[in-house]
Amino acid sequence: MCPIEQMVEKHLKQLCDNLSNGEKISDEQIERILNLKTICNTFNQKEDKRNPWFILTVFLSVLVIISALLFINVGDTRIDADLLLSGLSFSPISKSQIISSPIAIESASLSGIQRAFFPPQANQKILELSQPMLNFQHNSATPNSTANNIVLNKVVVAKEDTIELMREKDQWILKIYNQNNKPIKSEISLSIQGEIAVRYAEAESKMVYSDPVLPQFLWHPSGFKLQFMVSKGINDLVIEQLAIDYLSLSKRENLSETSHPVFSWRSSIVAGDLYLEELKGEKLSLRYGENLQLDLVSGTVRLVKTEAQHLRALFHGTTRELYLGEKANALNLMPTLLELAKSQKAMALLWFSSLYVFGIVYTAIKWWKGF
Repeated sequence: MCPIEQMVEKHLKQLCDNLSNGEKISDEQIERILNLKTICNTFNQKEDKRNPWFILTVFLSVLVIISALLFINVGDTRIDADLLLSGLSFSPISKSQIISSPIAIESASLSGIQRAFFPPQANQKILELSQPMLNFQHNSATPNSTANNIVLNKVVVAKEDTIELMREKDQWILKIYNQNNKPIKSEISLSIQGEIAVRYAEAESKMVYSDPVLPQFLWHPSGFKLQFMVSKGINDLVIEQLAIDYLSLSKRENLSETSHPVFSWRSSIVAGDLYLEELKGEKLSLRYGENLQLDLVSGTVRLVKTEAQHLRALFHGTTRELYLGEKANALNLMPTLLELAKSQKAMALLWFSSLYVFGIVYTAIKWWKGF
């Protein structure tokens, strides 16, 4: 109650007392009370009047907040992937041994070599070859002899190098290069034993070693390529628990049949599922040839193995970008702030509870001020 209303009430009470005592009310007293009442009404109207800019400001603020939640993506997100691929490329966080155990191979071809050194055979000198393209093959007369062995002992990929791994029919194709055009620091180790046919350029040589020996290779700075076929009945190449900071689910293909190559990058995805961990593991099924692009922060290749003439790859990691399709018209799969908030049930409950309590308190205050 405003002070003027109190004055009006006081005068009305006094008039009632006067009437009770038999006194008359003058026109001047009535006019005075009416004037006070008019002033009081005017005062109340000014007090209750709302600033229209305040309402507009509140509306725009709410609109900006909702827009931010709806259109702004999170900075990075965690993903899991179970994919069937025709190839993939990755870079380890540190110098890493790629294969877990030596692999017996039927045949192998090796290119990207500046110089190759083979240990001396009986009564011979070290064989040194300049820029060869090597093909290793078992002696065709005794292909299954236990005395004839070609073994891939290790594949060590340096931190700044990239390994491209592909599977074509029964062949593995392994390329190692440096994306910054620096000399590669990776290495592979092949051991040979028994009678092994080695082809280089237009020549052919038969190596005969009674004990396993390790040829030495000096790689070309631009990288090298190893193509090999695993011996039948032998454990295949398997990669497990490898920490990486780069991953590409595409492979380079030569579109030209001439001596002048024309390369194009194509998706290596055959099929698979992508899981968005920030959205409670929301699953996205990937189809053949869909182009999934990542800007990896860090991750782990949990498993790579052969399956139905392809590669089965299990991966977990954190990425700054996640697109499906070509970037110009790609679908951004990074969760928005609103999607993230919706997936966090505890956070949503906190927000709605806070708004509910605020509404009750605000209503109670308005009700109290009305008295």
